[in-house]
Amino acid sequence: MDPRSALILLASLAGAACSSSPSGSLGDAPDPGAPGSSETPGSTSPDGGAIRLTSFGDPGSGSCVPGAPDVFLNAICSCQDLEEVGTLTTHALTGAASVAVNGRTDAITGADIAGSFTPYSGLTAGAHLVVRDDVITTETLDGAGVFSIGGDLSVGGDLNFGGELTVGGMLRLANPASVIIPIHSGGSGPYAAPAAPPCSCDSSTFLPISQEIANAALHNDNAAHGLSTNGGGFLGVGQITLPTGSYYFHDVTHLDVGKINIQGNVSVYFDGTSINVGVGQFSIAAGSSLDLYIGGSLTTAGGVELGDDSHPEKFRLFVGGAGSTVATAGEQVWSGLIYAPQADIEFVGATQVHGAVFANSLTWGGALDVSYIGGVLSAGSSCPTPPAPPTAK
Repeated sequence: MDPRSALILLASLAGAACSSSPSGSLGDAPDPGAPGSSETPGSTSPDGGAIRLTSFGDPGSGSCVPGAPDVFLNAICSCQDLEEVGTLTTHALTGAASVAVNGRTDAITGADIAGSFTPYSGLTAGAHLVVRDDVITTETLDGAGVFSIGGDLSVGGDLNFGGELTVGGMLRLANPASVIIPIHSGGSGPYAAPAAPPCSCDSSTFLPISQEIANAALHNDNAAHGLSTNGGGFLGVGQITLPTGSYYFHDVTHLDVGKINIQGNVSVYFDGTSINVGVGQFSIAAGSSLDLYIGGSLTTAGGVELGDDSHPEKFRLFVGGAGSTVATAGEQVWSGLIYAPQADIEFVGATQVHGAVFANSLTWGGALDVSYIGGVLSAGSSCPTPPAPPTAK
C-alpha cells in the first residue's frame, strides 16, 4: 500500500466518504488557497461558512476517491506485541469487535472478545479466554486455563496448551502431533497460513503526523482568533473556546486551562516532546468534532474523559512518531479513534474505549473495555460534486 492509499484509509475516520487533501488534516478547515487546501476560495455553504470540499488528490485538483476504513477494521490493532495483565473485553453494536496483533500476545489473566482474535506471531494464554469467532496464529499457542473459541482455531506452530480447550468450529493445526490434551471441536481440517499480518503496519503507509504538525505551524487560524502559538498561553486561563479551524501550539508540556471548548470542526496540533492532559480539559459541543494531534508522548492521570461516548467518531487522536508513548493511569473513558502506529500505549487502571485503537504496541494492567464503532466508519461510499469556481467580477 502506498502513502496515498494510507491517507485514503484515514479519511474515513471523519465519518465521511472522503478526506481532504494529502497535506491537510482530517476534519479541519484549511485556509482557502493555502498549500494543501482543496477548498474553492470564495465559496460559501448555506450557513454562510466556507465550503469544505471533502476531496482527495493533488492540492486544488478536486479529485475524490471513496475511503475505506481499513486502518480500523478491528477494535484493536497492534503492530508489535500485546501484553495483558488484567482483563480485556470487546463489544460491537453490530458485526464484530475483533483484536489483531502482528507481534506476539501474552494474555495473562483473561479476555472476552466479541469477534475474531489474531495473535499472528504466537499466543501465551492464561486463566479464562473466550473468543466468539476464529483464532488464528502462525506460531506456537501455549499456556493453561480455560480457552473457549466459537469459530475455527488455526495454529501454524505447536499447540502446547494445558487445560480446557473448546473449539466450536474446525481445528486446523500445522503440527497435529504437538497436541497434548483432549480438545472438544467441531471437526478438523487443513491449516492455511494467512496471506499477511492482520494490521497494516508498513511505516511507508502511516499518516505522517509530524509532517501534519509542521504544516500546521505554517498554516493555522491562531492569529485570526487572537491566540498565540506559544503553548504557555494556555497556562492560568479559565476557559478557551475554539471555533471551526486549525490551531497550532508549540512547547506545550501540560494543560492547566480549566476547559477547552470545541465549537465546530476543529483540529488542534500540539508540538513538543510530551504533554500531560488532566481531567475535564476538552468539551466537544453537539455536532462538533476534534482532531487532536500530539507531536510526542501523551500522559493522563485521574478520571479523564476524552470525547463523547454518544458520538465517538467525532474525536480522533493522532500520536507522534517513533518512540512516542501514550501512558494513562486511573479511571479513564476515551470516546474516539486512537491512531498511534509508532507509539507504545500503556493503560493502567480501569480504561474504557468507545471507538478503536491502532498502536505500535499495547500493554495494560487492570481492565480494558473496548466498544467498537466499526459500523460508523463504513458510512458513505461516494464523493460529493465540488461546486463550480466563483465567477470573476
